[in-house]
Amino acid sequence: MNLGLSYRSNWNEFISDLAIDRFSLIELVPFSNLDQFSEKIADSEIDLFKGKEIWLHLTSVSTGDDPVAFKSRLKVIKNALSNPFITGVSLHCAVQFDEGQYLIQPFPISNRPKYIDNSSRNIDYLARMIPGKKIAIENISCGFDFNDSLEYYEAYQKVLSQSEVLQLLDVTNLWNTSRNLGQHFTILFQEYIELAPIAYFHVGGSKEINGKIFDSHDTCTFDPIIQEVLTRVNIESTIVFEQDFNLNDKDFITSQVRDFIEKF
Repeated sequence: MNLGLSYRSNWNEFISDLAIDRFSLIELVPFSNLDQFSEKIADSEIDLFKGKEIWLHLTSVSTGDDPVAFKSRLKVIKNALSNPFITGVSLHCAVQFDEGQYLIQPFPISNRPKYIDNSSRNIDYLARMIPGKKIAIENISCGFDFNDSLEYYEAYQKVLSQSEVLQLLDVTNLWNTSRNLGQHFTILFQEYIELAPIAYFHVGGSKEINGKIFDSHDTCTFDPIIQEVLTRVNIESTIVFEQDFNLNDKDFITSQVRDFIEKF
């Protein structure tokens, strides 16, 4: 199993401490402007990423009933998307712009035509912008206060099949969902892994608040069953460690990265 790192742009100052040579995939997640971030990497640190898969991890794929919002957001980062060292783009299978408003917290798409059709159109638009590059769709944590959580599997399945894209399977999010909805994690994992070819996996920390589990991206500590299913999965893929963009403690971040390497 290969290892990857979800790399935040505010880590540039201590990139040499992150054991970049141990990772075959780098997922770029910007702290601020993605276009400027990509150009900075291309100019000053591209040598560190040579020979690796480089993915951009962007916004959610659905904009509900708004046909313009997704295109507008992509135009801001069009130079980054066209950068030749980019392997592909990954997006959350979620709604982050709906009914004219940008949502700070993305929520699970439901199995309703406005979300499924809008997602498919947005993916098709992205594919035309980045010909020859890969696209992967990520599952998010479900089971909070959203009425549509139980529909999420079917909606996620439709988005993947209609657009014929890869899957970024976030195993931590899947574990969170299984806990929140009272489902069996290993069965759920098997159901999801068969939906579409895997681009790569995500793992990261979780937190419990008011009886619900959500992804916190703040630690390499996660339930042992997550490590167990990943170490025995029978496909050649990459596990990417995800930490949040607002972490600035160099010693803590580097210790968590070393912990992740030791686990896998």
